[in-house]
Amino acid sequence: IALLKKTVALNPKWAMAHYWLSRGLKSTDQQQESLVELRRAADLDPRHLKYQYEAAEALQQNGNEEESIAYLERLVSVNHKYQDAGFLLGFAYQHSGDNQRAISEYKRFLEIQPEHVQARFNFAFALMKEGECNTAIEHFDKVLALRPQYQESHLHLSRCYRSLGKEALAEKHEMKYKEKG
Repeated sequence: IALLKKTVALNPKWAMAHYWLSRGLKSTDQQQESLVELRRAADLDPRHLKYQYEAAEALQQNGNEEESIAYLERLVSVNHKYQDAGFLLGFAYQHSGDNQRAISEYKRFLEIQPEHVQARFNFAFALMKEGECNTAIEHFDKVLALRPQYQESHLHLSRCYRSLGKEALAEKHEMKYKEKG
């Protein structure tokens, strides 16, 4: 760590030095200090996709979804297919209360990774929150086709069917949710 800090002191504008200091700090359980250095690396080299992704992911792991948006937007502007960046961006938008942007980002991400269960579930949930239950039902059904044990899908299918006045289907899914929940 001392050597990494010295390298950063000698080269304060070198993103890679901050990145490796971040890794070293993380390996010694200095999470907050690691995050500071990781963000610094990402800010110094905004076109380095790995730095952007790791900074955003670390921010989200620390409950800072809104702060992760800037890093993810930078990343997807260069390569929207990079790892799960689109999913993380949709998640950040959703947690910041911007369901419309979340829906757009999840939709774009699912075109690349159509079998990503959590993205599909989050997409359906955001659609449901926006009152688009017919479309949400289609996607909750796809979640269950991909992962039949995803019980929460039944709960939201019940809510959607109830909002559409389809009580029998709502009851069916409510019972399925309760029997394994």
